[in-house]
Amino acid sequence: MIPSPRLLIALAGWVAVGGVLEWTRFHAEPWRWASLGVMLWILQDFLRGHRTPQLDVRRSHSSGWIQGRQSEVVVTVSHREGRGVHIEVFDHHPAHWAMSGHPLAGSLKAGQELSCPETLTPPLRGDHVFEGVEVLVDSPSRLWRRRLMLGKPETVRVFPELALLRGSSLPDASSRLQRSGVHRKRRRGEGTEFHQLREYRQGDPLRGIDWKATARQGRPISREYQEERDQQVIILLDAGRRMVRRDGEKSHFDHCLEAAMRLAWTAIREGDAVGLLCFSDRVRRYIPPTKGRAGLDRLLEGTYDLQPDSSPPDYLAATEELRSRVRRRALVVLLTLLEEEDSSTLHAALSLVRTRHLVLCASLRETALDQALEAEPKDFPTARTQASLLHLLEERREAIRRLGLPSRLLLEASPSTLHEELVARYLSIKGSGKL
Repeated sequence: MIPSPRLLIALAGWVAVGGVLEWTRFHAEPWRWASLGVMLWILQDFLRGHRTPQLDVRRSHSSGWIQGRQSEVVVTVSHREGRGVHIEVFDHHPAHWAMSGHPLAGSLKAGQELSCPETLTPPLRGDHVFEGVEVLVDSPSRLWRRRLMLGKPETVRVFPELALLRGSSLPDASSRLQRSGVHRKRRRGEGTEFHQLREYRQGDPLRGIDWKATARQGRPISREYQEERDQQVIILLDAGRRMVRRDGEKSHFDHCLEAAMRLAWTAIREGDAVGLLCFSDRVRRYIPPTKGRAGLDRLLEGTYDLQPDSSPPDYLAATEELRSRVRRRALVVLLTLLEEEDSSTLHAALSLVRTRHLVLCASLRETALDQALEAEPKDFPTARTQASLLHLLEERREAIRRLGLPSRLLLEASPSTLHEELVARYLSIKGSGKL
């Protein structure tokens, strides 16, 4: 039990009045008797307020929390039996979550409920814990307060932003790719699947003519092919020390994870199976390739709580694990932040994978680096800084070139464009029939 603000203010006023009466000797004796009565009243209220009220608490909210999106939580306090009480409710939500709507105060009689709505915005992915609900119960005269912790801790899962993964966003993405000069074309010939027979059209290659069907129909008939489906895409996601750095409001790892999920969504819509292997100095998690909506759900469930750590990435361990788990040929997409010091190790790692799989290496480039290079140098220190950054950028690009991959399988992009360029490169590779 703790004294309420009402009691503290009343006692301060009472003592001040008593001090004046004692100093002036005006009705001091009656004041002393009155003070004794007040103390007995305060003691009686303390004893009555010490009785525990029969309160229950339940918390209701949506089953899926999304990073950066508001969601409503309603805390309901019910009073089973006993005297009426005045309460104040505080929900102990996860730290650093933006909140509006609490605390809430109200009076409850037996059999009544009090609902306390609040709006919360989780800033980070992963598992987060709601502690119990703190309820301050006033004594009958509201001179004392009793602090109760009701309810049990509850763990909730916060998933990454899903707007990029919704079907309604895909046409917009395709439009942006087309405006960037990337156009998808149906290819005919080696490395694609047969789709149907149709009449010959001007411009069709001669090798696409089905001569048997032409003889039967008495007119030229062409074979039409579609891009191969039922292929595999494996995402190698770096969760090492460089991915801890932040670019804007998100870490490098979060930017790469969002790009990976966008790529996975596109590949699944194309009929391919998508898997993921996350690594730092060890393999952190492996999700086998799966097709369809179940595949995307499996990726989201398996990656929502992944976070980068301070260890250096071990590319060789990751690729060895990949070779042992994935036997069938696949498109392996490496998402990392490559530095010059990694080129020899990564070259050896990718050489192991390339004997069986097709490898696409995507390296993240910091937004701050682009901004610094775009700024106009106004003095010598700025020009010197830009020269150093240009040298750093050239070292990175040289390290990427030393990997021995053709240019169409190398990608360097800033966080804002990574997912678009990655999807465009995947569609280009798939359309080429090389996979």
